[in-house]
Amino acid sequence: MSEASKTFKAFAADTPFLLLVCVIVFTAAIRLRVLDVPLERDEGEYATMAQLILEGVPPYAEAYNMKFPGIYFAYAIVLAIFGQTLQAIHFGLLLVNTASIILVYFIGKTLVNGWVGFSASAAFALLTLSNRVHGFWANAEHFVVLFALAGLLALLRFRNNRGTFPLILSGLMFGTAVCIKQHGAFLALAGCLVAYSVIRSNAGFPVVPFARQMGLFLAGLVTPLAAAFLSIAVSGTLDRFLFWSFTYARAYASILDVNDAPHYFRSGFLPLFQTTLLLWLVAGLGFAAVFLTNTLKPHRVLIMSFLAGGFLAVTPGFIFRPHYFILLIPVAALSFGLGIEFIKTFFARAHAPWLRIAPPMIVVVMALASTVAAHADVFFSLSPRAITRLTYGGQPFSQSLPIARFIQERSDREDRIGIIGSEPQIPFYAQRRPASGYLYINSTTEPQPYAAKMREEFMREIESAAPRFLLYCQLTPGWYATGEAEKELLRWFRAYAREHYRFVARFEWTPGTDGPLEPVTNAAELEAPPGQLYFISIYEHREKAGAE
Repeated sequence: MSEASKTFKAFAADTPFLLLVCVIVFTAAIRLRVLDVPLERDEGEYATMAQLILEGVPPYAEAYNMKFPGIYFAYAIVLAIFGQTLQAIHFGLLLVNTASIILVYFIGKTLVNGWVGFSASAAFALLTLSNRVHGFWANAEHFVVLFALAGLLALLRFRNNRGTFPLILSGLMFGTAVCIKQHGAFLALAGCLVAYSVIRSNAGFPVVPFARQMGLFLAGLVTPLAAAFLSIAVSGTLDRFLFWSFTYARAYASILDVNDAPHYFRSGFLPLFQTTLLLWLVAGLGFAAVFLTNTLKPHRVLIMSFLAGGFLAVTPGFIFRPHYFILLIPVAALSFGLGIEFIKTFFARAHAPWLRIAPPMIVVVMALASTVAAHADVFFSLSPRAITRLTYGGQPFSQSLPIARFIQERSDREDRIGIIGSEPQIPFYAQRRPASGYLYINSTTEPQPYAAKMREEFMREIESAAPRFLLYCQLTPGWYATGEAEKELLRWFRAYAREHYRFVARFEWTPGTDGPLEPVTNAAELEAPPGQLYFISIYEHREKAGAE
């Protein structure tokens, strides 16, 4: 072989890794540009819980929700390292997403080659950037995927090297994915199926070596869960954790009628599918290829397991929120890489050298370029506020920042905020503890059997805390019909506020509008009806205001 041929071959071998670096730089540049996107509600929940953890308050003690505690501790680590700001949270997401991109690359490379790794990692990067899966916001799914990918790569390392450490590490990673959020259990189940297949291939059917290796994997998987449950039990919040994460979570998952599932699936998935069509078509080709070709057949168990696990992970409750589909992206990205490999194999025997190279390259470029083009405004031109408005409509995520500043400037660190609404990002921004553990008011008015009890507890917590500020959030047009639960809550709020609070400000906006948000503070204007469609009213406790 000539020196020139050796040089070209070496360059070709290094090219996928160099392209991976380009993908990382591209995605990091976009995420850095939109680092200032305001927190949405789930981020607000995680950040508020993390803030409490950093103050020594265990999860589920002063704030409650149905998620497992891992995401709260993940946020606490990010806030402890980078500071308690929204930019810190999104920089943490950048690091998590970058690590996931790298893991996808090495999984694809381990399965087939570097070109599959590059293709899969590029597809993963663009899909997780899409605002159609709320990709700029640090939802728990990004963290679940990180640990699931780490678990899968460790399994593949075990398959190749047969050492016990990668097997135990894989179980630990899948167990941590479950600790982050319950949905991760389905990806962990997929990991169990792959582990079974790999161990069976390595150890064969002798009972002792098979049972030993499978036991090591399962022991690793259970360890993070056992540690999480033990820490919660020691902190004294086990009863509340069990109620919220199991009893209420089960009731919440049964609220929607299964007949409505197709509608919610279409509304959650179609926007992503339509803007990334070529990626999904090639991924479909890759999925078919593991059944149609002998060279890709060994990956059938892995792809089928993670496709089933990913789909089940987005299904609980049949809600199909856009960010749930992040859990399907790893298998879609790997299938995309296998689809490119199938195209490459199909043309491998062509007589013309260019025909062996051009088709897979053209498909990769077209799929990635069309995805970038479909998101060009979001990636390159729209401001963080405009992206938030495009994604979430009139929800008060941008408005929460000036509202929090208003409260922070007029209160002390030990003062609390009561919110008749579901905006946990406001206490985080204001660095004031919530007066009630109910970060989302929705749970107290849902058609589920615990709503009345939860509503009563919420009202008593507010009254007991007597917060310095009480916020009332009107985020649906006034002409919308409200149920009896909402009316009961409203009657209580009006009576309680009238007796103990004075009306000090109102922030108003209409969906689709932009510009600075100034509070209405004039007494005469506050007496008049709001001038815009949505508003958040702020009430200050009379006695605590006079104490200054």
